[in-house]
Amino acid sequence: MEESEKRKLVKEFKSSGINQSKYCKLKGLAQSSFIGWRKKYDVREEGNFIEVSLEEVIELEFPNGVKVKVSGLASESVYKKLRQSFC
Repeated sequence: MEESEKRKLVKEFKSSGINQSKYCKLKGLAQSSFIGWRKKYDVREEGNFIEVSLEEVIELEFPNGVKVKVSGLASESVYKKLRQSFC
């Protein structure tokens, strides 16, 4: 399955309003695989973080003036580490 399709399914699940087990059954997905996709693609809003499309290059500017460019797919933990380092 293509990465873009996995991201689409994770996004669709978030807005579905049903639990993960039911969603996986409806879509014919192995729940163990879907859990891994959620960990990889589900970017949650937390603190000053917002959901963004990570298919593009984004630039983060921190209050101390440091700018960081991030390209490709980055996990939530990467952003947390950046925030801890520069805020």
